[in-house]
Amino acid sequence: MVSERKIRRLVERAKKYDPEAFSELYELYIRKIYRYILFRVGDYNVAEDLTENVFYKALNSIDGFKFKKVPFSSWLFTIAGNILKNYYRHKAVEKKYLSGIDKDLQISNIDVQLIFEKELDKQDLINAINRLNVEQRQVIIFKFISGLKNKEVSKIMKKSLGAVKALQYRALRNLSSYLSKKVS
Repeated sequence: MVSERKIRRLVERAKKYDPEAFSELYELYIRKIYRYILFRVGDYNVAEDLTENVFYKALNSIDGFKFKKVPFSSWLFTIAGNILKNYYRHKAVEKKYLSGIDKDLQISNIDVQLIFEKELDKQDLINAINRLNVEQRQVIIFKFISGLKNKEVSKIMKKSLGAVKALQYRALRNLSSYLSKKVS
């Protein structure tokens, strides 16, 4: 894990047009941003394009980023969220966010043992996540797909830490219920 201090140094160097610094930031966050977007759009090619747009926009506006109350990762996820809103607005898409997930996408801390024991497949999990309300779905994606900490999720969603924990608890409880019904 990279320290906040190192990230601050990289951001400051990137603001001074240091391509190596931005490249390091890119490498640190590309996978998390890509997973988040892929989970939202369900299409590998679209996810790649939108992820590229996130980093292009970040590169062009990094000089305006300030470390106030928001960590750099939250700033990137905010850009990603805005790009997704524009994508859906321009495409006028009113479909569910999930359809395909990369094979090596690892979903940690969701009762994976239950999923395997009950021989559920990835599509069952996707369908269960789709049944969650928007906020619960976002928490699951941020936490378990993008691997963010509760504190980061709290800042991205503009909710208290307690609210994020409650959303996560309800989301996991609902997922467990949906998946249990699937295997019954």
